[in-house]
Amino acid sequence: MKRYHLFEFEDYSWFPKFIRDGGTDFLGFMLKVMKFYEPAIKILENLARETNHNHIMDLCSGNGGPISLISSHINKELNITYTLSDKFPNISAYKSHNEASNRIIGYLSEPLDILSDPIEKKGIRTLFTAIHHFKPEDVKTILSNTINDQMPIAIFDGGNKHIGVF
Repeated sequence: MKRYHLFEFEDYSWFPKFIRDGGTDFLGFMLKVMKFYEPAIKILENLARETNHNHIMDLCSGNGGPISLISSHINKELNITYTLSDKFPNISAYKSHNEASNRIIGYLSEPLDILSDPIEKKGIRTLFTAIHHFKPEDVKTILSNTINDQMPIAIFDGGNKHIGVF
């Protein structure tokens, strides 16, 4: 089956911020309530142990819902901290997660474009519900940059852009 790379309006800078933030807030809420990424908890715990990293650098965080779920359920003995980041950061959601987590979840307030900006923060890189936004050559760039930076990465995505597939 041929892959068609479709666009999403919120991927463009001209798209109204209040609509983008509302959309990511709703998606993050639904993913958290449905515990959609709960299976990622054990994977990330094992990855943290295997790589000796106790920080998760979440890329393309949206509103940060998956990290909020994970941070509240992951083994506390691992002492993992988190940083949320996005090309279009949802600062109000990030502040809320920061406060609710007693500052375990931090965030970058400046935009981070993972295709062109260096990722300064060290740790396990994660992408939740984001990789489907990128073209195959961009995914190769993301993975190549991660390898060059010698960082582990975990990608979780239930996205499916196939029209008519249910």
